[in-house]
Amino acid sequence: MKTSVDNAGKLCVHMTQSELDALSEYSCSLPTGTTIGKSWKRNVNAYTGRADSPDWWMGYYTESDLPGQVGIEWRRVVLPPVESVWWSRSKIVFRGVLESVLSVPRWFRQRCGRLLNGRQGRSRAMPSLRGGK
Repeated sequence: MKTSVDNAGKLCVHMTQSELDALSEYSCSLPTGTTIGKSWKRNVNAYTGRADSPDWWMGYYTESDLPGQVGIEWRRVVLPPVESVWWSRSKIVFRGVLESVLSVPRWFRQRCGRLLNGRQGRSRAMPSLRGGK
């Protein structure tokens, strides 16, 4: 996760949707365990009636100057644009399919191509699947 400062001078944390989904949600409360470094997400629109348009913030416990207490720091969550996430996932899926197709032996791809085109004859270069000639 990368941090930055927004136009209003507030700290932001950049994370992916899966990283945000991995955080526990405490939009209307605080976590009971106060371990330093524990982090969670909060939708600040939960009480405003605009819960359908979430404004996510990440809170985490920090050390405090007061004995026996912990501090809480908040950072606005910045997610990548939906288009870029979709495009990067599409490239990964396409690459995986392409690698799968290229790793199949050529004779097997030819055989499948003949079956799909209605030609079921076997060429001499292709070995028999039954072990015979």
